[in-house]
Amino acid sequence: MAKPKYYAVKVGRAPGIYTTWAECEAQVKGSHAARYKKFDSREEAQAWIAGNASPGKASGSTASSFESAAQQNGSESKGTKRKRADVSDETGWDVVYSDGASKGNGGEHAKAGVGVWWGHDDSKNIAERCPGVQTNNRAELIAIVRILETTPHSKRPLLIKTDSQYCRNCFESWMPKWVQNNFTTANGAPVMNELIIKYIAAHLDARARRGQQVRLQYVKAHNGEEGNEGADRLANIGAFMAPVAERDWARLQAELEGGLQAELNASAERPRPTPLEVADDNVVRILGESPPKVRKTSAVVADKPKSGPKIQAKLATTPSFIPLKSPSIPVPHITPEDLAEYANCILDDDDLLAELSD
Repeated sequence: MAKPKYYAVKVGRAPGIYTTWAECEAQVKGSHAARYKKFDSREEAQAWIAGNASPGKASGSTASSFESAAQQNGSESKGTKRKRADVSDETGWDVVYSDGASKGNGGEHAKAGVGVWWGHDDSKNIAERCPGVQTNNRAELIAIVRILETTPHSKRPLLIKTDSQYCRNCFESWMPKWVQNNFTTANGAPVMNELIIKYIAAHLDARARRGQQVRLQYVKAHNGEEGNEGADRLANIGAFMAPVAERDWARLQAELEGGLQAELNASAERPRPTPLEVADDNVVRILGESPPKVRKTSAVVADKPKSGPKIQAKLATTPSFIPLKSPSIPVPHITPEDLAEYANCILDDDDLLAELSD
């Protein structure tokens, strides 16, 4: 009999412990910021969710913020690094370049800048000073941050081109191990720029949940590619701007995730449109409502209905009764007795003269 497995979801749609991969996958698939592990016992899974488990207790793997859950569930051999193919046809993609620059990288008097290039004289272009510690790697990451912060959400896929090998390795190679080891390196040291990387992951998760695909693609630096050269110029301009304070990355991540969750909750609570049915040839009735009362009208109908603000306002306030076409007037059934009585009411010539002479 197979030994039971326990899947602990620390960050996902519904954090908790699951006993099948299918249940776990439903909570983490499509979520860039998902964190989960597989354990041999429920106690170990509970301890990991509570933050008390050591990295070595987990069997299996943890979801990367930027790779598919299926890949991270053991479908690839240990040590295999599968890199995504570049986007060869950019038709339909929004394409943007990011870059970072640093003078005296990491030193006491270092100056770092951030560059984002959409096109010539594009209002979305960015040249800014890198906040906080002045290093090239931070500037490269923050350039990606600024793209995700300033680009409106859209259904069009977004392609971010960077010449940073560091950024590419963060997202394609190192992230799975970092998440598995609670963002510590092999020697136990904290991962550099952890909070910025997590903030980027939260942005990608938000866009994925809203239906937008985002890809990061490496381009060679200073190779004559117009967009890369443009982003580099903007980053160098930003490096000589006035210094700016470090940002509170953890707070920004919490606000972003809180706003997304509120949006998802509101969407789930929004009432769905009430279905309609055709009640007869002349009206459409909302399902679940009683048929509208029909008022008897005179047999004489004007050629054209009167129109005016009062009539229009009255029609607008009766959504459950929608006329589809002018109703036909039924022909009344007349008996011989009715005709005789009607004939007695008609004046003959003598009666008419007598009445006029009165």
